[in-house]
Amino acid sequence: SVVKRFLYDGAFNVECDAQGRILIPPTLREYAELEAEAHIIGMDTNLEVWNTSLWQEENEKYTPESVASIMEELNF
Repeated sequence: SVVKRFLYDGAFNVECDAQGRILIPPTLREYAELEAEAHIIGMDTNLEVWNTSLWQEENEKYTPESVASIMEELNF
């Protein structure tokens, strides 16, 4: 679909090293402001990799009430 194509446009193919690790491309490290620590979040069949400080700031925005409100708007 057009939406998936738009969202996945910035995707990269990466290969695991001998220990099963991946190297995040410099473009994505810069975009995510990854410098030292990273916070990895499981999102269904995907992972999100966040700068730990930025994740903490983002996560503080949400309360059980705000999430419930979003779910109600989406008819969940």
